[in-house]
Amino acid sequence: MPCSLSDNALHILDIVLTDYSSSSDHSCHSKKMQTYFRIRCRQGGRKVEDKKINKYFKNGVQELQNRGYVTEKCKNPSKYYINNKKMALIALDDHGFDVAQGLMRML
Repeated sequence: MPCSLSDNALHILDIVLTDYSSSSDHSCHSKKMQTYFRIRCRQGGRKVEDKKINKYFKNGVQELQNRGYVTEKCKNPSKYYINNKKMALIALDDHGFDVAQGLMRML
């Protein structure tokens, strides 16, 4: 049962989740997130203008904030961290992203 997040929001959520922990002490810098998002948008030879990428990024982050996945730290420039890690993992897993569900041990 996939959630109704857009593809852009899912990619941003994956960037924040894979590179940073859910602790509020470890947040993701918005410029760095935007750089990773720009790289993902241009994979596969797609040509996307920077203005459109910036618009997609802002809309995706706003969507994640409205739904409670990501919280913004009030700094200049903005920093973001995962608000609800379990909900983020479930959303990414439902949409086919590679995520680890808890502790995994080799037998």
